[in-house]
Parts: sequence; structure tokens; C-alpha cells
Amino acid sequence: MACVGTYAQEEKSILEIDQSSFAPVQTDALSGVAIDKIPLDRSKRPCARIKLHINRMTREQIDGLIVHIKGGMVELTKKVTAVEGNGLIIEMTAKEQTRFYLHHDKFGDSNEVTVDLEGNKEYRMEAQLNLLLPVVVATNVKGADVYLDDVFVGTTNEQYMCPIADVVPGMHKIRVVHGAATVEREFDVSSESYSFRMEVSTKSQAQYVLFEVEPRNAVVMIDNTPHIAKDGFVQVTLNNGTHQWHVMAEGYHAQSGTFIVSGEKVDKKVALLPDAAQVTITSGPGVEIWINGEKKGLSPWRGMLNSGIYRFEARKENCRTVTMSHTITSEVAEQSYTIDTPTPIMGSLQISSTPPRADIFIDGKVVGQTPMMLDLTVGQHRLALNRAGYEYWTEEITIEESKNLERTVEMTRLLASSPQLPTATPQEPQSQPEEKVKPVKEPKQKPEKEPKTKPVKEPKPQPVKTPKQVKPVEKGFEQSISLGTDIGLGSYKLVDFGINYIAGYRVSNGFFVGAGTGVNIVVKDDGSGLDGSANMYERYCPAASKVMIPLYLHLRAYFSKSKCQPYFGLSGGAKIGLKGKPELVIVNHKEETIHSEPYSSTNLFIEPAFGLNIRTKKDRASIFMQFGGLMQMRPYYRPVSDTQGALSRRMSGGLTIKLGCTF
Repeated sequence: MACVGTYAQEEKSILEIDQSSFAPVQTDALSGVAIDKIPLDRSKRPCARIKLHINRMTREQIDGLIVHIKGGMVELTKKVTAVEGNGLIIEMTAKEQTRFYLHHDKFGDSNEVTVDLEGNKEYRMEAQLNLLLPVVVATNVKGADVYLDDVFVGTTNEQYMCPIADVVPGMHKIRVVHGAATVEREFDVSSESYSFRMEVSTKSQAQYVLFEVEPRNAVVMIDNTPHIAKDGFVQVTLNNGTHQWHVMAEGYHAQSGTFIVSGEKVDKKVALLPDAAQVTITSGPGVEIWINGEKKGLSPWRGMLNSGIYRFEARKENCRTVTMSHTITSEVAEQSYTIDTPTPIMGSLQISSTPPRADIFIDGKVVGQTPMMLDLTVGQHRLALNRAGYEYWTEEITIEESKNLERTVEMTRLLASSPQLPTATPQEPQSQPEEKVKPVKEPKQKPEKEPKTKPVKEPKPQPVKTPKQVKPVEKGFEQSISLGTDIGLGSYKLVDFGINYIAGYRVSNGFFVGAGTGVNIVVKDDGSGLDGSANMYERYCPAASKVMIPLYLHLRAYFSKSKCQPYFGLSGGAKIGLKGKPELVIVNHKEETIHSEPYSSTNLFIEPAFGLNIRTKKDRASIFMQFGGLMQMRPYYRPVSDTQGALSRRMSGGLTIKLGCTF
């Protein structure tokens, strides 16, 4: 509503839904009111029903209403006009924070409302088609502030008038304020009465206003100005007019309102009500009580709750949570609520064994003999089988909701020298002395032999414990990567660094065969004369390239199956230079060329090595270090005379050091 510039305004109609009127229809045993069953939506989800009572609309106009739902996942399943009275019945998917509004081709869209819906519940709500009228407020002053129902709508103009558009018919409070003068009246707005005159006095006198409050330390807000009560009283002086008040205190319901000063003292008493109630929530034994997502304790729970909407939950491990919502008010000092006991979430287990008739233990308790089908709560369980003459078998299993878990166990017969676990259940103790198990002390066994079992001292079946041992590496694909260096010995002063990759197959726990490659970078290559003679030019040819690519086969034999494994490795192949075919040029002391000849950049090599492999917790992961020798065929220039020579190949020697990992 606002002041307008013309007085000839047309009437309007607007459809409004009253959000505050939304309330559930009681359907419990106490009320005795029953509702028709509400069908599910097309996705098989529960629905709710809203009976919307609409004032000032005919049945024909209600038939023309369209329901618009905002947001996804909510389906409108039904919209019918009520047989009796002015009403609209709608059914939709039950969901919290559901938003909808109504549309009519003649009256337009209504306001949007938000509701919380629960499945198979019925709710009521009010709506109204309001007629909007233009109103004119006339005064005897210009520039006076005009308020309609405590809402500022404008000021009086040059003609001492303030037109107001879109006013709903009915009783309204109009206040005109001019300086310290205030006049306030109530008017009944209708099609026949829409122009009102209010005389403003130009003289006013402040009056005392006295508030008596409880509790006595409450805070009184008057026109947004705070006043702290002293011994339960607040007194101020105010000009004539309408004023707002708000009284609040910790732990109490706040109260608000308005009062009018009109030439006389105002005396008000305000007593706040406690803003809490004593609440008791009960469910089954061992059930946890949760309120608004916070654990409060075990059932029954009792405590104080402030006024508001609460979500109560009854939770229990491996059970379906039960939820209910309630509005707590301080009108009832003590309130009690009962939540259904959560029901277990079940799955099933189908267990059989060869041979049959083995005792079945679930979480240490005997439940029968194989074969058997039984229902179990969802979650982790320890399943065990025990039968005389056979090894004790156990496994951790996970039961899932509405699913069947199958287990078929091939039991292993015990050796004659191996002790047996007792077969008697807790309900059937053994009666024959000769079947009791005595402690058996056995000598230490090697890892590859069958581990000994610890003696059984209790009649309760227990898994047979075995000594810790390193799991052998199984056959399969294996690869490694390493960093290393080659160092030439004697007159062959070559040093390079490289990275190598090997991939192959683990034939057994003690033998590996594979192939490798990598990149070697030459950092030093000094092939000086072998005999030190000034006239002789006997020498190794320089490296064909600074970058060499090795291609080779690799064999490795392990000497142990323990965590630390010494081994012998053998690699053989060729190193290929990227430069191609270089040329050797021999120059005498007179700088005369005495020999020139190209030579191959490929060198054959063989590399024996010893190393240590240390296994990690993973099946194939390990780290290793190895030291070895390097024998490599290198181009070699051998002089025949001072002016002639020949190019041949000679075996050079060196050392290798490598550090890497296997995976």
C-alpha cells in the first residue's frame, strides 16, 4: 500500500493464502477423527493432503484455480473442488520445505507459501480473495506523515490529502503525525466508505508512561529505545501518539505491542511466561534419543526444551531409525512423548560345509550345525565352524540389508600329530576325559613347513594361531627401476650415470627372468695410450655418443625366501650410441694424420652382480642394492708402425653400482 497521485483508482482483487493457518488435522486415537487413505505418487512415495478453505470465491472460480509447485521432486497427484463449502483439496508428494502458490486467469497469482508435509497426513489451510480499494486520508495540515496499520504510506500533499491504493476492506488503523502532534483513529474501509478526514492538533504535551514488568530485571524497548527495569518498573515521558513496546528477558517469552498517549498517563503491566517445558521422551531399552541431530542419552530421556519445532529420533545399532516431529510450547509445563522402538535391519546367511554337521558359531555363540540358513542383523559378524578331526575355520563376514550371503566351506582334516579343538558347544560340555586337549610343545618349524597350533586350554573354540612368517612371492609379472653408475678400471677411464628399467616374470620364489633398457649419460671418457710411448698411439676409441641406450636380458637367482634376500644377477646385451658411426682420427706429434677410420657405436657387454633385496609389507614391493663387474667390448686402435695402424675391439673392465626398487 502506498500513496498515489490520483484519487480515481480502480478496485482490484488479490488472492492471499494465510501461511499461519497451516496446521495438521489430528488423526490419533484421542481425537477420533479418521482420514481417507492417501495414495502414493507415481514414484511410490508417500503423499499428504491439504484442504484449502477459500473465502469470497464461488465454486466456479475455485474450479479455475491452478496449483503451481516450485522446486523438483514433488508431484501434484490430485486437485478437486470440495463438494461442500468453498474449498480446494490437493494431494502432493510429502516433503519438507514444499513451496507452492495458486493461479487464476482472472485474479492472477497468489502469494507463495512454504509447508512441511509428512506422508499419509492431512492438513488444513485458509485462503481469501481480497478486494483492494483506494483510500483517501484528508487532514488540516500539509506534510503530515500518514500510517496505515502502523505502516508508513506517505505524506499529505498541497491539498492536505494522502491517497492510498490497494487497501483490503475491513477495519484499519490510520495514524497521522505532524511534528509532536499525533492523531489516530480506526475506520471501516468498504466500497461505500473510502475517504476519511482527520484533524491534527498543533498543540501537544508529553505524558508519563509507566511499565511494571515480571521478571523484575526485564528489558523494555519503547520505540526501539531500551530501558532496563529497576525493581520491576520503567517510567518515561512521551508525546501524544502511538508508540511501540517490546519486553524481553532471558528464559522467557518476549511480548510486544503498541499503546497510545493521548493527554493522559499510561500505566501498563506485562508478565512474561517461561519459554521452556519439561519434556520426557521414551522408547525401547538401549535406544539412543537424538533431538535435532544431537545425541541426548538413552531412553527414557528427560530434560528442558525451549519453545520451537523439534525432530525426535530413536536410534539403535543395526536398526532402522524412528523419527517424529513436535512443536514444543511453554503452555504445557510438562510434556511426554513415546517413540516406537527401532526394528532390526536384517539379512540372511546360507552356510554349508564338507563334511556337514560342523558346529556353527556366530560372534562366539553356537547357533546350530551345517548346513543351515539363518537371519542376522546387518553389519560385521565373526563366523566360525568347528568339527572333530578338522581344522577350526573362521571368517569375518558382512551382512547387508535384504541380501543373502552364501558360504560353502571345504574343511581340512587334521594330521594325526596335530591337536584338535574341542567340539562341544557351550550347552553340551564334553563328558569323555580322553577328548580333552592337552598342551603340545613342538620344536620350532621352518616357514615352509606346516605351522604348529597352540594348545587349547579353554573349551571355547578359538582360531589356531600360527607363527609369523614371510609370505612367499607368487609367480607373476614383476618390474623394477634403478639408478646406477659404471666406472671403468685401468687405462679405460670411462664414467657414466644411468637409469634402468627391467620387466619380466617371476618364475618361482627364487628365480626371475626379464629384459631391460634405459639411458646412460657419459660424463668422462679418457682412452689414453696404453704403453705411455710418445710415438705409439695405442688407445681405446672415445665413446660413440654421450647418450647410450642399453638393451639386454636379465636373470636373477635369490638365495633366501626371507625378508632380506641376497641374490646373484646376470645381464647381457648391447649399448647403442645415438650418434651413429663416429670416426677415429690419429694425429702424430707433427699434427699429421696417420690413421682415419669410422667405427661402430654399438658395444656388447656382460654384467655379473651380487645384491641384497629387502621386501616390504606389500606382495611384490621391495628395494635392492647391488654391486657388480662390467665387461664391455670397446673399439681399440693398435699401431703397427709410426705411420700405420689397425682398428680392432678389446674387452675393457669396470665396476657397477645400482640402487632401485621392485614392484
